[in-house]
Amino acid sequence: MPRWANWCSKSDGKPAVASVYATQLAACRTDNEINRLHIALDTVITPREFEAVAGEMGNGGPPPVTAWIERTRRAMLVSGLPTQPYARRSIAGQFWLYFHPDRGPAGRDLIIAFAGDAHRLMLPTPIFLQHCRAETFDLLLLRDPARSYYLKGVEGIADDFPGLLAAVDGLVDRARYRRVLALGCSGGGLPAIWTAIAMDLARGISIGGTSPTLTDDPRLATRGISFAPLETLIASRQGALPDMVVAFGADCANDRRKAEALATVLPVRFDIVPGVDRHNLVAELLQRGELRAFLDRILAIDAPPAAA
Repeated sequence: MPRWANWCSKSDGKPAVASVYATQLAACRTDNEINRLHIALDTVITPREFEAVAGEMGNGGPPPVTAWIERTRRAMLVSGLPTQPYARRSIAGQFWLYFHPDRGPAGRDLIIAFAGDAHRLMLPTPIFLQHCRAETFDLLLLRDPARSYYLKGVEGIADDFPGLLAAVDGLVDRARYRRVLALGCSGGGLPAIWTAIAMDLARGISIGGTSPTLTDDPRLATRGISFAPLETLIASRQGALPDMVVAFGADCANDRRKAEALATVLPVRFDIVPGVDRHNLVAELLQRGELRAFLDRILAIDAPPAAA
């Protein structure tokens, strides 16, 4: 599988992923290999790059290809927005910065985004980005290959979470943006809250994330990791904390349990979505046609979160 960082654009500025995709597709011998190719693409590409791939294929290709194109395009159309013009570039060989190619950071916002264990924000990246307004937001996407709540850092960048935050702070010029937020899904939820506190950001947002008071995840013991440094950080701030929002489905008992546990140690606000009983709140909101409005609400600086 190629390193998609090498295929962001051609010299004329057009997406180069389409031609690389065609080459990789020709090398696939089974439907499973084609599906793996799509999974790799889904974690990285932008909405425009997806459209370039779909245009390259036209109405042809084997069934897994046409199914993937139809499924992704249908999900993107739900946003009601024109194709969002995000471009992307690799940061330190590990992170992706998604940005508007024609607008600088001034007057715009940066989202430091922590993917969950599936290395995405509960949805394929082009679908999520299609619902996130490019005229307002750049997005720095982090992934946790160790699936350890980022507590082991990221290989080649840092060995622990504080080191990872220091690296991120050194790689992105936060001062150029109007404001900076942290957002995380599932296993990335608590790291997003932690980041907002440690970096004194405008807001921290956890979607289906856990609480440092819950230690029932066996990974904490088997991998020798702990949330104790976060608890120390909270105590050191003496109440000087950023705005923090925790979103979850009203009928998802486990996510409600985690949110209520977090509220015992931090003054978080709940954004409770009625009629949702599954952990993947983002996918549910997509299916209901409510994802764009949800992101507009939780990312807007003045919009209060919904309450049950």
